[in-house]
Order: sequence, then structure tokens, then C-alpha cells
Amino acid sequence: METLICLVRHGVTEWNYDGRAQGRTDIPLSSEGLQQAEAVAARLAREPWDAIYSSTLSRARQTAEAIARLTGHEVRQDPRLVERHMGVTEGFTLYERRQRWPGANLMDLAGVETDEAMALRAMAVLTEIAERHRGQRVVCVSHGGLIKAFVDTLPRLTDDAPQRIGVGNTAVAMLVYTDGQFTVQSLPDHSHLLGDGVDYTGEKSRVQFSRLAGLSAITGIPAEKLEPVIVRATAVESAWVNGQLVGFARLFTDGVVAGYVDLAVALPEYQQVIPTLLKRLQARYPDVTITQIPLPVDVSEERASD
Repeated sequence: METLICLVRHGVTEWNYDGRAQGRTDIPLSSEGLQQAEAVAARLAREPWDAIYSSTLSRARQTAEAIARLTGHEVRQDPRLVERHMGVTEGFTLYERRQRWPGANLMDLAGVETDEAMALRAMAVLTEIAERHRGQRVVCVSHGGLIKAFVDTLPRLTDDAPQRIGVGNTAVAMLVYTDGQFTVQSLPDHSHLLGDGVDYTGEKSRVQFSRLAGLSAITGIPAEKLEPVIVRATAVESAWVNGQLVGFARLFTDGVVAGYVDLAVALPEYQQVIPTLLKRLQARYPDVTITQIPLPVDVSEERASD
């Protein structure tokens, strides 16, 4: 008898924007995160469900509650669905962590939960839920670290499925549980957030972790000089198509009344994303008067090393 488990990552938070390690810190959804929760709720409400579970952290619980409002279920909370414990690194960005613990491996820092420990924790709680709801369809709202660590341990239904996965905010992954085993039916997918095929995000870490070469191609700034371009900005926005970075903008502000966008660029064939990047920055800072440097921006080496 098959049981379907739908794993959902929570919506975006302000700490996600900054690339801060959230771990067990209870950070609520941002205004965009609440909109994302409604979007994934609308997607899932088109299908029948028998139960909804959630991590006890508010960012997951708020996402689960948005789904429950449309499906008519009560949200059942389980603390075993919470995010990785980030130990001494909680609250720090990747840049800050590198400054404080230069050369250190994340898993070697005090209190950081390993992928293996997370996967075992996820296996225990999801197996218990699946056994409790045998033959049913269950939504479980959790966190990116836990979902990735668990799904990475499971067999795929197809041999051509990618072995490394990303888990975007409100991404949905479908698992099948049968005869005591989980199988991945579909990998994490957040297509319900795409606009005209473009994936927009304000998360600094998405560019910082693995796409500096892509940003270098767009801006003309050498990749080794790009980290300050990202981490010293008040906020950034980026646009992606099929996992490729196609547009980027950054905002500086005094945090009170004034700000300016000094970098808003895109690949030649994706210039149409720039107005949306700017609109997203303005939506995030509605009380700040934002000015723009006329485009196209002259990106100098001097600006890159500010």
C-alpha cells in the first residue's frame, strides 16, 4: 500500500534574504514569504490531502497554515521536522562565518548538526507519519537543510534524475512510501513561483554560494572581487532561468529614508527582467525613497572593490 508524502520547504524570510544561518532560530516569514505560502497553498489545494504536518518553527508553521486554510485541515506540529541546528554559526552570514572562523569546515564547528544526523532524524519522523497514514496523502512542511539531507539519501524513480538538488523556498518534493521504503517521485520544484519562466529571488547566498562566475559574466567584474559586491549591499535581487543567472540588481540604503540602486544588469537577451528586479527592491523597502543610476551602469573595478 503506497503512502504519498509531500515535503514542502517554508517561504522566504528576512534572514534568507541576508543569507544568515537560521537553524533553530525562530524567524517568521517576510511579506514575500507570506505570498509564497499562499502560492504553494493554491497549488496543493488542487489535490486531495489527508493530513498536514509542520515543523514547530514559525516560518514553517505559517506556510503550513496557509495550506491548511485552503484544504480545511488542522496543522499537526512535530519538533523533529525543524531545521538543522547551526550551533555557534546561527545568525551569521557566510561572509561573517569566513571572517570569524577562517578556513573552518562548517561541520567541524561547535553544535552544527551533520547531514547524516538530519537524514536519520527525518527518516524517523517521516516513517512514523507514513505508517500512521498508510495509503493516504500527507503534506509535511519543513526546511531546506532537512529536506535536502533526506532526499539526497533516497533512490530516484528515474536513472536520469540529478544527484545534487536545490530546495527553493516553498519547493514541493513528492515521496512514495511503500513496504517500509521511501522513493523520490519528484524532486523539489517551486515552479508555482515563476513569472514567465523566470525565477526571482532576493537571497544573497544563492548568488554568493555558487554563481559568482555567472555574475561575473553579466557585470564584467572579476569573480574574485564579487563577494563584496553582494555582501556589502543592503539588498540584492537576482533573476534565473533554468538555473542560469540572467539578471542582478543591488540596493544601498541608509535604512531610513533614502537609497540608491547602482547596479542593475542582465544578459542581453533578458533585459526585460531589470524592471522586475527594481520593482522587487522597491516592494521590499516601501518607506525608502530609491533613486536609480541611469542604465546601463558603468561597472568599474573601483566600484567593485568598495
